[in-house]
Amino acid sequence: MTFARRFLLFFGLADHPPVIRRLVLVLAGIHVVALGLAIAGVLEPYVWGSLLSQKVMDGQVWRLVTYGLLHDLGNRPVVDHLVCAMLVAGVVLAWRSPMGRREPALVLVAAIVLQALVSALGHAGPLHLVLNLLAFAWFGPELARRWGARRFLGFVVACVAGGALVYTVSIGRVDGWITGIPVVGISAAASGLLVALAVYDPHRVVMASMLVPLKFVYLVVAIAAFNVIDLIPSGSPGIAPMASRALCHLGGMLTTWLLTSNI
Repeated sequence: MTFARRFLLFFGLADHPPVIRRLVLVLAGIHVVALGLAIAGVLEPYVWGSLLSQKVMDGQVWRLVTYGLLHDLGNRPVVDHLVCAMLVAGVVLAWRSPMGRREPALVLVAAIVLQALVSALGHAGPLHLVLNLLAFAWFGPELARRWGARRFLGFVVACVAGGALVYTVSIGRVDGWITGIPVVGISAAASGLLVALAVYDPHRVVMASMLVPLKFVYLVVAIAAFNVIDLIPSGSPGIAPMASRALCHLGGMLTTWLLTSNI
């Protein structure tokens, strides 16, 4: 059995549509390569592939898409990945255990508490990738089956590019927004998945934060509202450090609405 097959089986992805499995494997593989380069002291993928508005304006338009293939490595790549790997493996094993089958809510609460602890300790960088992959694993299969592989991949690319375009034309236009931090991650497309499902079936109930039952349409409104809040400068010296991320999320959500609202 190949390592890729074992990876998919461990995370319960073996029965997902092929396009979802391949996307997960590609993103995870690129992250492993980037981690190896970081450990070796080489960070070229982030130099040429991350999203920076000025670089895009200078003609490096590939950044509108390549940033979606890269994810946060953390401040201390080796330690952060070991901590996050233990957390993820522990949650998966607990979920599959007899106790996890009897008390799944307890496992979810423990996972949220541990994730908050890891974040507070400054080791949560790699969870950026994990949360995006979970979004594709949970919400992607239905859309992949409805649309087919080619259209689904086109949707992902469109959301990533749409988020990047909103970021590029917006960042630096408002005092207090941070403009020089590279943006990475496929979160624009992950956010777009929720919007697409909300357009098709707005009243379906989903477990927000894995614990709170909420209709898709309300979940999307709540996520959009939190991202808008991230755009508001606050504190001293009055900056909005999450503005770049929020703009990409909102751009991906807007792109999805434009692509699906007339369907």
